Amino acid sequence: MNTEHMEPVERSAEAAAVSRVAEAAREVQIASATLEKHFHSYKDVAAPTLLLARLTAAMSELQAARDEFDALLGTTGSSGSGETRNRTDAQRVR
Repeated sequence: MNTEHMEPVERSAEAAAVSRVAEAAREVQIASATLEKHFHSYKDVAAPTLLLARLTAAMSELQAARDEFDALLGTTGSSGSGETRNRTDAQRVR
């Protein structure tokens, strides 16, 4: 990505979008680790609904943040020189 010709507002919006994706990814990691810890401690007990809901919400936020970032890259034209950004379903968190 060539940033020397980008307007400061575009860079600011992209930085905010990247920050949102990073924060959402951290929340998914934390929720997942908490769930994993529960299963290691209580092998035969179902996970509490709150832990599952937290993971689901974190994954939804990550997906929304990634979609927003993808849309932003599409509108700012900073996705490269005609390169297609492909992401398989295996790479996406659903």
